[in-house]
Amino acid sequence: MKLLLVLGVVVAYLGQLHAGPVVADHSLVAISSTRNELFKEFDHLLNGIAKEAIDSLSSLQQNTEKQVASVETAIQDLETLYNDKVLKEISKYDGVLQELETKVSPCFGAVPEDIKKIVHGARGQAGVCAKNTIARVREIKKNVEAHIHFGLGKVQDIVAIGRQCIVDNKGILEQINCALESAPKAVSIVEEIVRDAATLIAESSQEVADISVDTEQCLAVAVQDAVGRFNDALKKVSECLGDE
Repeated sequence: MKLLLVLGVVVAYLGQLHAGPVVADHSLVAISSTRNELFKEFDHLLNGIAKEAIDSLSSLQQNTEKQVASVETAIQDLETLYNDKVLKEISKYDGVLQELETKVSPCFGAVPEDIKKIVHGARGQAGVCAKNTIARVREIKKNVEAHIHFGLGKVQDIVAIGRQCIVDNKGILEQINCALESAPKAVSIVEEIVRDAATLIAESSQEVADISVDTEQCLAVAVQDAVGRFNDALKKVSECLGDE
C-alpha cells in the first residue's frame, strides 16, 4: 500500500508535466532540466521499490539459513540419539552377557562378533538417515538460492527502468510516457517477488518439519532393527545352551 501511494504521487506529478502545453523551442532546455530532475526522482522511487524486494529476499535467505542450521543441529543430535537409543538399549543386556560369559560354552562364541555387526549395522542405518536428511536440506537451499538469484535479477530490471526509458526513447514526452507505463510494472514485479518469497518461506518451513519427522522415524527403525537383531542373537544363545 505504501508503494502504491508513493507511486500515485509520482504518477500524478508526471501526468501534470505530460499534460502541460506544448512549449516553444527556447524552453526545451528548461524542459530537459525538468526531465532530468524528474527521472532523478523516478530513479529514487524505483530504488525504494527495489529495496522492498531486496528486504523480502533477505528475509527469505535468513529464514532458510535458520532452517538449515536447525536441521544440521538435528543431524548432530542423531549421533547422541543413536548412542542413547541403540547402545544404551543393548547395554541393558550386559548382565545377561556377563552371566553367559561365565559359562564355558561354544554357544557364546559368536555373540561378541554378532554385537559388533549389530552396532555397525545400526550406525550405518543412522548414517543413511543423516545422508538422506542432508540431501533434502541441500535441495531446499538450492531451490531458495535459485529463487533469490532470479529475484535479484528482477530487482536489477526495476532499478534499470528509468535509464532504459531514456535509452529506448529519443523524445522527452516519450521518455515520460515510458516512466508512466513502467512504474506500475515495477510495483507489480515487487509484489510478485514478495508474494513468492512468503510462499517459499512457508513451503520450506513445512519441508523442514517433514524432514524432522522423517529423520526421527528413520532413526527409530534403525533402533528397532538393532534391538531386534540383538534379541535374536541372545535367543539363539539361550536355545543353544538349552540344547547342551
